[in-house]
Amino acid sequence: MTLKDLYNWYSELETVTVKKNCLETLRVLRQYINRLGNPDVKNVTLQFIVQDRLNRLKNAKPGTTNIEVSSLREMLNNAVLHGKTTKNPIRDLKLLPTKNVREVHLKQTDVVKLMKHAPDWLAHLILIAAHMPMRREEIIGLTWQEIDFNAGENGSLRLSGSRTKNAKGRAIPLHPKVRELLQRLTSRFKNGFVFEDQKMIASKFDYEFRKCRESAGLPNIRYHDLRHLCISEMFKAGIPQYTIMKLAGHSSDAMFRRYMYLDDEELFNLKWA
Repeated sequence: MTLKDLYNWYSELETVTVKKNCLETLRVLRQYINRLGNPDVKNVTLQFIVQDRLNRLKNAKPGTTNIEVSSLREMLNNAVLHGKTTKNPIRDLKLLPTKNVREVHLKQTDVVKLMKHAPDWLAHLILIAAHMPMRREEIIGLTWQEIDFNAGENGSLRLSGSRTKNAKGRAIPLHPKVRELLQRLTSRFKNGFVFEDQKMIASKFDYEFRKCRESAGLPNIRYHDLRHLCISEMFKAGIPQYTIMKLAGHSSDAMFRRYMYLDDEELFNLKWA
């Protein structure tokens, strides 16, 4: 039995398919197996995976290899549990240490640069990410049924647990700039997705964002950095930490701290009491 044979079985397990991130996990696992050359399960040894990881680190970050190893380990654990194989050779393989704090500090002026070099649909996604504490999938998948222009001062949106990373629903007030954008979009008259062409966005997002960040002179940023910027700006505006955590869907102080940054200029301009 090859790893691909095992994958075909694993991808149909109900305990796998019910997970929210199963499609991404299976995609990573499928690509990993192809890169390994689809060996027989009996030939997948600890030494084989460790050597592949060493080779992989020449072009990939430790975090990327950790995701690959974790996905393979979980599949092999399930295979042992269901009697598909007798042992998991990488069960005790330790993941590599990673640096979780991002050193890229965006400013609102950078957001303007990005939007200038992006197609309209991507510029809209960039603006929302920079002003609303939401994740990429939450923004792209927005529907008009989730938006209420009459709630609160500027309106709000409400995400169900099925639409959030931690499976907990949350309500978020609309930033004035986001409200203005949403009210301009003609898709609101159709009562479906805010961004109608979901298939196009899924296929072009990564390519178009890479192209626009390079054109804007910001080659090292990620779309997720806009979420860091938004949360930091909310904190600087004096919004209490607990409120920000609730709006952003953070469940711990440690997670909140990962999103916070102050640049040197802000520290130098500190107002002493």
